Amino acid sequence: MIKKSWKRSPGATVADYIDREILCQAYVHIETEFDSDQLANLKKHLELFVSTRGQFFLYETVDTDVEFKEGSLKIYLSVLGSLYIAIAQYGSFRDGVNFLADDAKRLADCVVSESLFLTKSRHTETLRTEARIGVAGSLKSAIDRLDLIQKEMGEVPLPTSTKQLMEVKENIKKLMANLNDPADPPYVAGELCKVIRALISENPTRGPKSPNPSDRQVAAYQRARLELIDETKSAGNPPKPKST
Repeated sequence: MIKKSWKRSPGATVADYIDREILCQAYVHIETEFDSDQLANLKKHLELFVSTRGQFFLYETVDTDVEFKEGSLKIYLSVLGSLYIAIAQYGSFRDGVNFLADDAKRLADCVVSESLFLTKSRHTETLRTEARIGVAGSLKSAIDRLDLIQKEMGEVPLPTSTKQLMEVKENIKKLMANLNDPADPPYVAGELCKVIRALISENPTRGPKSPNPSDRQVAAYQRARLELIDETKSAGNPPKPKST
């Protein structure tokens, strides 16, 4: 198991960690008021809660931030870290993505529940809650889409599969653009290229819905597959900034 220690600097906020990914985030907005002592105790407890649960479900990369607005309380609790470390500790890339997304969702859900419990906020006091799984969810969504394209190949017209590949390319492009840890883009891009090559064959599968696609349709499909691989590979090696 790969371990990496990282401690939050006193007074730092999520925005200060520009070289980390938000692996999951809990958001709670409640209609209630607290005095300064209550808020200090609440923040202290939530920081400890998120830290210990984050270390158990993910690993040691935790930051918390509490925001107030017009008498109501907004709580943002984030777990930040490297996708490379978080995924690699599970074993294989695909299993790691699935397990990380599941663990991130489980962690975010329990943090939401703890926040509501500590503030004694039931339905009437709760304005909004969200359990977000960040980049882990986006990565899982892209792989799940590729898996579905592979399973439907030959069952849907080939132009449909081609269009779906182009959509996945855009999704992966956005995902890669949002990665902040320098080690993550090359790792994620390299593993995603392996997944694409394994799931999306160069020669499309023939089936009852698309028994004889035209040469033009096959060429368009192959071009979309190649562009998907090339764009993913390129996103993993962003150009270095020019020296001044």
